Amino acid sequence: MPERELTNAQRALLLALMVKAGPVENRYLTRAKINLKKAPYRDQLVDWKLITLREKPEVPYLTLELTEKGWGRALEELSAEVPALAGSLGGTLYLLLDVLRQHFEKQNVSAAEFFSAYAGQTGETAGPAPRAQRVAPSDDLESRIRKAYADLAAEPGAWVTLEDVRRALGDGSKPAVDHALLRLDREPDVSLIPESNQKTLTAGQRSAAVRIGNQDMHLLAVGR
Repeated sequence: MPERELTNAQRALLLALMVKAGPVENRYLTRAKINLKKAPYRDQLVDWKLITLREKPEVPYLTLELTEKGWGRALEELSAEVPALAGSLGGTLYLLLDVLRQHFEKQNVSAAEFFSAYAGQTGETAGPAPRAQRVAPSDDLESRIRKAYADLAAEPGAWVTLEDVRRALGDGSKPAVDHALLRLDREPDVSLIPESNQKTLTAGQRSAAVRIGNQDMHLLAVGR
């Protein structure tokens, strides 16, 4: 954890990246008025290993994402005191954060699971998802995932790629299937893990991954 206290703008950025639960384009943060106006403050978060920055030659903007340490630091804000100079809106925000903390504890769900289910991520942009795509999946979708797995797996507990599972489902928006997978991951007989050898992943396998925290999961097993 950094020795220096975070500024309110830095706190806001960490919380925004936690809510989006994945890579976020800098231009989206700017439109949402969450972007840090002074690059040194952003660079401090990089130096403290709380966020990562990625640049692509073909696009004129940065992509930001929380590191594992950044997730931990953002989660601390859920039980933190209201920062100085936060104002009335900031005080209300921290009331909401405390309610979220209580909800996570009561429902035994992680912040990563909760926010990933509603982030509506599409690749690296992580812009706002259409409202229609944020509908929680029914139990039927979870049952269909289990059936698709059973048809694909050589035996119970064998690893199956999420690309194959999504292909077997045929329909269903990615956010809806992601949400169903995250719900299933809470079941004792279900496991989601990343591919250990990332170099072997195809573009389709990367696209089919479900993100939990700051890590993409590519493989599903049921009955382990």
